[in-house]
Amino acid sequence: MNWDQIYECRKHNIEFASHSLNHRVLTNLSYEELENDINESKKIIERKLNVPISLFAYPYKFPEENRAFIENIIRLLKKYEFSHAVTTRIGRARSTDNLFTLKRIPINEYDDEQFFKAKINGAYDWLYYLQLMKKKLRLS
Repeated sequence: MNWDQIYECRKHNIEFASHSLNHRVLTNLSYEELENDINESKKIIERKLNVPISLFAYPYKFPEENRAFIENIIRLLKKYEFSHAVTTRIGRARSTDNLFTLKRIPINEYDDEQFFKAKINGAYDWLYYLQLMKKKLRLS
């Protein structure tokens, strides 16, 4: 999307989140690069839209097996005043989930109303377990 399209969406109350500065694989970045990607992305969006940005959306697959990375990025997200973040893990968020590692449901233009309702009611959540098994098999 370009900024004109984003401004048009904002007129219709569509919120935007930070998604990193350069859309790189975050686990490949040094701590300093990671910090810059998070901070600069947020600053640019806030300046362009003139609204506070509190949501971060992780690009690429979420490395749930990499505890050190997760601890570091959560520390940085809190430092730059994000209140929550969504991962690429499939499923609905629960009230007991960590606010910085929330699951999400992929929605696209091919979802009709019935399929959309099924997804938000939990019929899609089982895919997370397939996603997790695939990650574990790849690691072994």
